Amino acid sequence: MVNKMRLTLTIVLLWLGMSRAAAQDSTLILANNAIERSKGYFAEHQQFLTGFTLIGLSHLQNEYDVKFTFDANAALKNYKANGPEEAAQMPYFKRLTKPASPVANAKKKDIYALDDMSKLMIWSIYADQIPLTAQFSELMYKFSVDSSNERCRTVCHMALGLKWLSDLDKLKALKSLPEIRLSMEKKLIESIEAATPATDDGMEGILALMLLDKASLIKPEWIKAVALSVRDDGGWSWDLRDKHNQFSNDHSSLLGVWVLTAYLHPEGGKMKWVGK
Repeated sequence: MVNKMRLTLTIVLLWLGMSRAAAQDSTLILANNAIERSKGYFAEHQQFLTGFTLIGLSHLQNEYDVKFTFDANAALKNYKANGPEEAAQMPYFKRLTKPASPVANAKKKDIYALDDMSKLMIWSIYADQIPLTAQFSELMYKFSVDSSNERCRTVCHMALGLKWLSDLDKLKALKSLPEIRLSMEKKLIESIEAATPATDDGMEGILALMLLDKASLIKPEWIKAVALSVRDDGGWSWDLRDKHNQFSNDHSSLLGVWVLTAYLHPEGGKMKWVGK
């Protein structure tokens, strides 16, 4: 009787293990297929992509060797700003290209003139040239405790800043880092599920977990939902719940391919995105 129960338990455990493995394999196949389809979308829309979308695509090309039909680094380096906001910010972000194309003499007063989130992000990219101050730490803390509907987006942008500070070995200059990280992580999973994982906001939240080295908290069903939400043209819509706004969006499409690529390559994230 005991042996029979042990055999039954062994069979059940084996079945559960096989079921989990099959589900994981299915998710990986869906993710790979969605990534390949997305390349067609970016090829079709190359001339219309914003500078900020190109920043993400160049990172995927450099970090994970994603092969688009065009050189995202060259496209970003040659990008002409579209409007005053991009004109003020893009010269700084071009430091993220490979090879880097930094602003030769980044000025603190010019960065101070930007909106708070842009200031935080660009200052992070140039923290080796413009030392962090108490104002920077206070700004980081203010954003970390944000509890608005934009929480996923806020935390993702902050996490990018932390990545760039880490690359420049400047994290130690940030005051109250443990408290800031804890505040960033708090309720992030709830925020992702409230936003719905496959929306623009939800994917920002998933990417934030990856950037914060919390990929173990990402639920496989989130990744499957993102992979299944790729549209026929290879892009992703801003919010699949909005039945009247179902066209593909460049920013959402970037997030879709970024989340799936990073999920498939957990060994990534080790290369310096910004350097001297």
